[in-house]
Amino acid sequence: MDTPCQPDRRDRRWGPNLCAARPLDPCLRRVDDAVAMQFTEHELTTALTGAAKQLLAVQRKDVRKGRADIDAVWDGMDRYERFKILDALGTQLFPVLVALPDVEVPAGTRPTFTDRQVGDAVEQCLEEGGGRLRRKALAASRAAVVRMALQQLPPRRGPDTPVAPDPG
Repeated sequence: MDTPCQPDRRDRRWGPNLCAARPLDPCLRRVDDAVAMQFTEHELTTALTGAAKQLLAVQRKDVRKGRADIDAVWDGMDRYERFKILDALGTQLFPVLVALPDVEVPAGTRPTFTDRQVGDAVEQCLEEGGGRLRRKALAASRAAVVRMALQQLPPRRGPDTPVAPDPG
């Protein structure tokens, strides 16, 4: 019997927002399992970029010491360097975000999840192998990154909220 996070073996149709993940990832949901999209493409992009900038800020000494602005450092990187960071972080982050439970989000607020919900989603998506201590450390660090990404989510727009016209 399949768990809620695993695809049905007979039917392997995947949702459009899951294209960045590996096709055999056990934490992907089928399109039929989701009634409504939990996160929009814009929300996922904003969360991933914000988490990547925060992780880069922790790694760079000049940003930590206040000598450089993280946005200036990010803009100074070439596209391939940014891609490498976003790709590595996205393969860890997207399956966990997809495995989070669906919650109702009122317009003007961000989705909120308990530490237990985030921890359970991270545990579901961890690869097998490694020792118990290594797995616990990996789960704790990945949960921290997921919480960091969730903090970067923009407030949910309501159906009546006008979309600003494209300035171009």
